[in-house]
Order: sequence, then structure tokens, then C-alpha cells
Amino acid sequence: MRVLRAIALTAVLPTLAATPAQATPPPEIPVLTRTVSQVSGLNAKRKVSVVELTGAQIDARALAVLDRDYPRDQQEYDQTLYRALGFLGPDEQLRPVLQARVRGARGFYDPVARRLYVRRGTNVRRTVLHELVRALEDQRFDLRRLASMRRGQRDATLAGNAAVEGSSRLFAAPLGTSPGRTRLPSGPPIRRFLALEADQTRTAAHRFATTLRAVGGNAAVHGALIRFPTTTSQILHVDAYLARREAAPIDLPTTLDGTTLER
Repeated sequence: MRVLRAIALTAVLPTLAATPAQATPPPEIPVLTRTVSQVSGLNAKRKVSVVELTGAQIDARALAVLDRDYPRDQQEYDQTLYRALGFLGPDEQLRPVLQARVRGARGFYDPVARRLYVRRGTNVRRTVLHELVRALEDQRFDLRRLASMRRGQRDATLAGNAAVEGSSRLFAAPLGTSPGRTRLPSGPPIRRFLALEADQTRTAAHRFATTLRAVGGNAAVHGALIRFPTTTSQILHVDAYLARREAAPIDLPTTLDGTTLER
């Protein structure tokens, strides 16, 4: 079972290609970029491309990102797992829950498109500071590398995403905009479980980055983006990351009580 999930928003929806990419960004962006640069120690190599989208457009794009980073076959696999664990009933589907979780995003940075998308009408400062950290990190460390890891390296991808999330939260916190722990929702077990999982992921990621900075300053935090952690265990236990301790191999039986191992 997954220890962490850190879904990075890193895909582009082809049907939205007509969105005016050259639209004039909010006037606050250059000032906010300089502020983020000072806090993070990362100089902007170029202007951050900011695109404002309508609510429907950004929701559609966020859903496309979900399916890129969390493919349908993996969603179906997890649905089977969640049913076995009692988080979903026999007739309940995982996908509507996932769709509801990505709707309403105020903004996100996409390393694949190298653009920061903002929901029209939102408070720009509160929305973009956290994502501007990601944009500057992408300019320095090329966060597109995570895209090539997704298939077949799930735990390593989660670990890399957690390193990015942790550093973004760490550097945005002094600006008063990094979101804190959220109140866990009530309702069906699957909603409560996914909310708890996401909250614990953010907490572990922030703790990872904070500990690295205590050990070696901002350079140590940046180092985790140059060479990503390779297991979620390294996120949870910084000493495992510093020692580059890899995951222990597990040999699973290929048959059990008449069933066979698929993956």
C-alpha cells in the first residue's frame, strides 16, 4: 500500500491549447517573483509564464493532470485495493471522489508546460507564491524529470514529488501563504482516508525539507531537487536519505490459495 501520495500538477490538456498563453500576467507577478527569489535563494532565469483560466478551464486542466500523473489503470488498481480495505463499498467508484478532489484549484504550476495557471478572480498573491517557488525550482533543477519516472517507478516518483512539495512549503511559509494542516472532512471512509493521506504527505514533506535545511541550509534542500530521494522511506526518515539507503527487496509468492500474482 502507498505510504505517500504527492500528486504534482504536471500535464497539459490539448483541448485547451487555444488559451491565450501570451495574455498579460497580473502586475504583481514580477514583484512576487523577486520576493520568492530572495526567500528561496533561487534566481529567476526567465519570466514565469502566468495564464489566467476560467473556473471551467482550470478544473478541466486539473482533471487532465490527474489522469496523466495517476493513470486510469492505477486508479482502477487502487479502487480494488480500497474496496478490500473497506474504504469503498462494493458498488462505489473511486474516480468520482478523485474528480471532486481536484475541482476548485485556485492555481498550480505545470513543469511540463512551464506555465503557472491561475483561476480568474482569485487573490493572486495567496494563490501564486507557493507555486512561484515551484516555477523557480523548475528553472534551476528541471522538474520535468519527474514525468519520466512515473511509469514503473511509483515509490520513487512519490518521493521526488514529496521533495518538491516540502521545499515549496518551506520557502513559502515565511511569506505567510503556505497552507497549513487542513481540517479532515467527514463523510464516506474513502474521503476521510484520502484527506488524511494527503495531509500526512504534506506534513512529512515539510518536515523533510525543514530537517534538511537545519542540517545544511538551503543548499541541502536544493540538493534534494538535484538528486531526488528514491524511496518514500527516505522522506519519512531523513537519515535514510542522507545515507542513500535504498528500499529492501521483497519477494512475493506467485501463488496463494488458488490465486496468482498479477503485479
